[in-house]
Amino acid sequence: MKRDLSTSVILGVSAILLLGALAGCAQVSSKPLGDDGPDAPGLTGHGVGTVTGTPDTLRIVLGVQTRGASATAALNDNNRQAAAVINSLKSRGVPDADLKTSQLSISPTFGPTGNEITGYEVNNMVTATLHNIASAGRSIDAAGQAAGNAIRVQSVDFSIDNDSELLAKARADAVKQAQ
Repeated sequence: MKRDLSTSVILGVSAILLLGALAGCAQVSSKPLGDDGPDAPGLTGHGVGTVTGTPDTLRIVLGVQTRGASATAALNDNNRQAAAVINSLKSRGVPDADLKTSQLSISPTFGPTGNEITGYEVNNMVTATLHNIASAGRSIDAAGQAAGNAIRVQSVDFSIDNDSELLAKARADAVKQAQ
């Protein structure tokens, strides 16, 4: 059977118009699945829970800084001084798990013209977590005496070792406020 060209064109145009009409009925959304947007029915609440607690832990970072004519001499001296700090803290009851060293650095030192290396400086950090705040000052003093002029107090931070009960109370207060 032979169709004429005008009938084929009319059928083709009709099919395109029908598809266009059906496509206009479909709803297209760029929102993620399940996101009904700001017009969706529902409630949103906001609450803030605030609690306070007494710190029971102190974290101290003690720097040990030494200088020597050679990198080997400065490093050996630093190792000796850092070990003295660590042993001092251990003797005051700080367990191995609460002691660590970090940030070891070795740098040249220069003479007055800035062109000549005159020796080396070594820096090392000893971090201790102290669970007895009442004796923390004495522990810091003892570490300072062990290292002498090489000691540097870098930072002191207070915290609460087990804050899960306080966090639970803060969350409960926030939910209560939001309701």
